[in-house]
Amino acid sequence: MKHSVFTTLLGASLLKSAAGFGSRIANGKTQLLGNNVGILAQNTTFDYVVVGGGTAGLTIATRLADAKFSVAVVEAGGFYELDNGNTSQVPGYGGKYLTFNDLSPSPVLVDWDLITEAQPGLNNRQIHYTSGKALGGSSALNDQIYQRSTKGAYDQWVDLVGDDNYSWENFLPYLSKSPQFTPPNLAKIGVNYSIAYDASVYSSTGGPLQVSYPNYFQPFDEYLKTAFASSGLAEIEGLASGHLDGYAASTLILDPATQTRSSSEASFFQTALDSTSLTAYIKTQAQKVLFDDDKQATGVLVETNGATYTLTASKEVILSAGVFHSPQILMLSGFGIPVLSDLPGVGQNLWDHVFIFTNHEMDLTTNSAVLSDPSLQAVAAEIYLSNQSGPLTGIGGSFIGWERNNTGLSNATLAALATNFSTDWPYYEYLGLSSGSNPTDEPSANNYMFLTTALQSILSRGYVSIRSANISDPPIIDPNALSTDAEKELAVAALKRLRQFAEASRRHIRESNPGSDYTTDSQILEWIQNNGVNGYHAACTCAMGRANDSMSVLDSQTRVYGVKGLRVVDASAMPLLPPGHPMGSIFALAEKTAADIIEGI
Repeated sequence: MKHSVFTTLLGASLLKSAAGFGSRIANGKTQLLGNNVGILAQNTTFDYVVVGGGTAGLTIATRLADAKFSVAVVEAGGFYELDNGNTSQVPGYGGKYLTFNDLSPSPVLVDWDLITEAQPGLNNRQIHYTSGKALGGSSALNDQIYQRSTKGAYDQWVDLVGDDNYSWENFLPYLSKSPQFTPPNLAKIGVNYSIAYDASVYSSTGGPLQVSYPNYFQPFDEYLKTAFASSGLAEIEGLASGHLDGYAASTLILDPATQTRSSSEASFFQTALDSTSLTAYIKTQAQKVLFDDDKQATGVLVETNGATYTLTASKEVILSAGVFHSPQILMLSGFGIPVLSDLPGVGQNLWDHVFIFTNHEMDLTTNSAVLSDPSLQAVAAEIYLSNQSGPLTGIGGSFIGWERNNTGLSNATLAALATNFSTDWPYYEYLGLSSGSNPTDEPSANNYMFLTTALQSILSRGYVSIRSANISDPPIIDPNALSTDAEKELAVAALKRLRQFAEASRRHIRESNPGSDYTTDSQILEWIQNNGVNGYHAACTCAMGRANDSMSVLDSQTRVYGVKGLRVVDASAMPLLPPGHPMGSIFALAEKTAADIIEGI
């Protein structure tokens, strides 16, 4: 295997130092990892049973355990550090999961290996939809980008659910509660770099999630920054202050000392091991939520290696199984057939961004060979281990741009956007990724990069449904991507904008994909439909909303309508997919819900 040098060098070192494995001394006591792992195939009672140990699940479970409640977390996966080696820990390996078009069965133990239905808007292609199957969930697999949405988007959330606790001002304490922010380390990045950020929107008491900057910026980063500035984008103070109307260096969920991924498992769960009795049932699949005759959720039927048993919840069951599996479990628990509570919105209203990757040859060194050339891997690994720097510390690009740009959009499209989105909602996200894609005739090239756009103003809506009454059968997933004329216009305009940035960088040689043969709008659209992909940002399939909205599944405290003692807390619970990367908002929703529960709401 081409990456064997890198894996051997990094794997042993990182696993030896990984917190939480085996035994250790914490707070003066011997801590055994096994104490926090549930005894399988044994009926047990807890105050709260959380289904899903992902981004939201481990956050809410840890906060409840901190409040001295007994809490069980049911997780179908295990520890990604063990099931996936160092691949999930090292940021530079994140590109391994950009496997949108790989429909063959995945050997990756930490991926649910979900495949969408054929997408008419993407020329009837199916997309491999990576979703985290591990403690940490998708925070163990994603690009680690931590940012927040816009003030107007949160106000739109308020309007949809009738609860001003989701306004920017009121939601900010929850947005600020999880992350411990560390400023950029210019001694390692380079003192000549200018990195704008606003520390005031973070809390000095935030944590345990680590939010910081990689200790290395790619050679093209400054040129992309120049391209953004010369093309009309303004520099803004980071991506956490409630506005996305320019460009900034992105923060990541990243431990600033080790430069390793700070997932919900590496932060919340590892913290809980030291001070709580939080219990994780790993490699365990929730089958359905159980109810009594009064429609009170009483627990969860689970299965481990063929053995089924019950985890009883004396207070509440909390579904945090993710945007696809939370609605699936609801449907199998009486929110489909047979009907316990008639909620037609379960599984509906799926939002997702559309990503478009263009590939470019540059006249400077990029990362396009680091993952394929053993000698380059060895150099990168040594710098990473000895100095916590180099190209493996980041995701391959630092500066992200956002804008509302009307160029190329019809009046009908502009009217649709104005009707559906707040006035500060960006149409586009732009990102440069150093991994690139080497052409077949240059397999060891080291100068290709992706310029990427993500459509933010999504009008298409999809759905999730059950394939059978067996939880082991993957759900039917149909994002209905790029199904509107407005989104097709946005996509074409966005690709043209990427070309402008490439030229403005002054280090561009050629566009290798799609290439110069694609010039007309129809040609560009055809290429996009053959190459565009879903964005791994799906949300809203158990959306909260007002009680008089027949499509609402949850109230604004994430409680499921029509039953008692059941909540849904993950991306599926959001009433909209806010612009940007949703992870920061998901952490905040979990923080708010935990606070609501602790306060007796």
